[in-house]
Amino acid sequence: MEITTCLIGEDSLVIQCGDQLLSRNHRIHLVISPLNSVQEWAEEHGISWIASIDKLANIEPFQVDYLFSIVNSRILSKSIRNLARCYAINYHDSLLPKFAGLNSTSWALVHNEKEHGVTWHIMNDKIDEGEIVYQQSLPIYPNDTVLTLNLRCYENAISSFTQMIKLIEAGLLAPRKQVLDKRSYFAANHHLPCFGFIDWRLFSAKTIERITRALSIQKYSNHVGTLKLLADRDYAIVSQVELGCAPNTAENKLGTILDIDENGLVVSTVGQPIKFVELLSLAGEPISIKDWVNSHGLQVGQVLPYYRVKDIEAQRKYHSSALANERYWISKIKAISEHNTFNLQRLKQSMEFERLETSICLNDIFPSKQFDNKVELLLTAILVYLYRLNNQEQLSVSIVQPEYNHLQEQFGPLFSGFLPLLFHKENDFSFQEALESVTKSLVELDKRSVFLSDIAARHPELKGSQMESGIVINLSGANKDYPCQTETVLYFNLDPDRGKIEILHRMELNRDDSLLKELMSHCTQHLVNILIQLINYPFVSARKFCFLTQAERYNLLQVWGKGKTRYLPEKSLAMLFETQVASNPDKVAVYFNHLSVTYLELNELAERVANRIRQQQLPAQHFIGLYLQRSIEMLAVILGILKVNCAYVPLDTKYPLLKIEQIVEDANLSCLFIQQKSVEQFNDFFKQKEKKVELLTVEAILSTQQKACEQVPTDLTITNKIAYIMFTSGTTGRPKGVVVTHRNIINYCKWFTETTHFDEKCTIDFSSSIAFDLSVPCTLAPLLVGGPLL
Repeated sequence: MEITTCLIGEDSLVIQCGDQLLSRNHRIHLVISPLNSVQEWAEEHGISWIASIDKLANIEPFQVDYLFSIVNSRILSKSIRNLARCYAINYHDSLLPKFAGLNSTSWALVHNEKEHGVTWHIMNDKIDEGEIVYQQSLPIYPNDTVLTLNLRCYENAISSFTQMIKLIEAGLLAPRKQVLDKRSYFAANHHLPCFGFIDWRLFSAKTIERITRALSIQKYSNHVGTLKLLADRDYAIVSQVELGCAPNTAENKLGTILDIDENGLVVSTVGQPIKFVELLSLAGEPISIKDWVNSHGLQVGQVLPYYRVKDIEAQRKYHSSALANERYWISKIKAISEHNTFNLQRLKQSMEFERLETSICLNDIFPSKQFDNKVELLLTAILVYLYRLNNQEQLSVSIVQPEYNHLQEQFGPLFSGFLPLLFHKENDFSFQEALESVTKSLVELDKRSVFLSDIAARHPELKGSQMESGIVINLSGANKDYPCQTETVLYFNLDPDRGKIEILHRMELNRDDSLLKELMSHCTQHLVNILIQLINYPFVSARKFCFLTQAERYNLLQVWGKGKTRYLPEKSLAMLFETQVASNPDKVAVYFNHLSVTYLELNELAERVANRIRQQQLPAQHFIGLYLQRSIEMLAVILGILKVNCAYVPLDTKYPLLKIEQIVEDANLSCLFIQQKSVEQFNDFFKQKEKKVELLTVEAILSTQQKACEQVPTDLTITNKIAYIMFTSGTTGRPKGVVVTHRNIINYCKWFTETTHFDEKCTIDFSSSIAFDLSVPCTLAPLLVGGPLL
């Protein structure tokens, strides 16, 4: 019989089970997985897929015979389980009811189990408590690590799935209740014995060796913890050990160092010695055992310390919180990035912190106001300021853990003393929205409170991640301890009682970077300006508010904003072109296909156009339409229009007729330069619209051999008059005309030719539409300096 199924999972095991179903001619209606490999497999087999159970609401309702949850971290609601007409079945990597929950294989090794296995069970409202439909056991070998045991569970999961499907096909699936009296459950925050710290009174050599194997997962994430070797108030992570051969002698206390050499550290334990072969740093990097021993002054015969019961119990609440919230902290750490302004290149590590002369005090700025959220207000001002100085990109800062001193005194480096806080807004936001966001972030930090310092050693995805942002903010800085990270560049010390901010830094401000020095000299006033805005005008845009001082605004606008004044020539565009004609009459002005036209020839063509316009007896500054493809003729028409002190209105030949009609109407065009091939179409169109527009065909005008009429002298004051009208695209409504003067164009052309070093030796490609302002440097700019167009 064919059964219909839905597969949910976050592991390649989904593919293996899916292949088994397909090979037995069963149908997979839907696959739900965030893994690319699983999604690709589904597509290859023509199976629909979604990335998350959250997406189920976006697809058509369905039902299947069986739903299989295979390595799935999400708890499935009753409504999702009810998608299965028969059973919703979950895979678990232990012999339930033992080792329910998470990390079953590690806990089985820690507890010295001799047998393990896999279970397929029906899902209900309780975690891993549903009826068992199939189990398969496997032995645990003496040298098994969590990695080897996981691999064998994987193999058994595939074979047991096949057997379960056979039972379903035969109608012999017989669910049986679990004996919950024998149940053991391990949550995400379950601890290793003594939280992983070796207690020489309790840990035998075999226990140490077994726990080491239980945590040896190589390139995969370790959500359980690390085995730790304590020295002073510091510790190293135990990565590899060997059991000693000789038994301990009576005179050696437990934890006594028996030998130290390049290959390891030998210590006495219950039953027999243990040799520590490899130790890791908190970042997960191998460290020299000899260097570690020397750094702590350890010697043969010395007894290593251990945490007493009361010290271990004091860790419990922090340890539980850290493990329960580890995925949250991993995501935050992965998002840490350097600040664009206050980055590590600015850091001078040998330098003591330098305090800015002036501090900020909320009580002084607002003496008549009372605030019950001083920390939130001050932190919001700091984050908005840093965000603006970070090009409004995601900001990372390190918040000093509120119990920093207590944690360091009690547990040394076990817990991180600094918590990453991210600040980012996709769109425009007000100061009030920033305050609400920061307040919410502080609540999140308080709820999660701490993470373990060995987090990078246990999660390969954090390898190479930046653990420090370079910016530290101490929210309880009244004690002046200034706890900081190794690579702290900028430090904000907040006194919550007085509402005060002190700013310290480790940057060399006396070097050539004058802008940084200028910034730091105004830093406190910038924050004061932001605080005033935040409190008095909270709904103003935090992205757009100018926090600069009056002096900085003056410098920016009146000093730095004014470059060298360059005086423009008091000539029109036509006169500037004619100057080039006089200087370079035989120089090529335009290359077009296989033709070339000199400046003199182009000027003669432009004069024919000008003569034709003069015959029209149009008034000065009259608007004349231009509907031509890019060509020599187009340039001649533009120059001819400018010669007679009229303004051209460019129309792109790709414009629809409706848009052309709108522009003709708005510009009040009475004549339009056009090619012969378009005359009939436009005559019919304008006749239909009852518009009188004279069509001037360029072919007829430029082919005439009549002598030029007497040229009218060009008015020198024409530079302030209109050269052309550029109409906008009209994507937001009706196209709007933008007036562009001769002076505007000359200024633009001057800027273009000077910044690009364009001169008579250069050539430019005329490829832009004549209806866009980019056409100006492509058409007129080269002709003003004697260069050719292509």
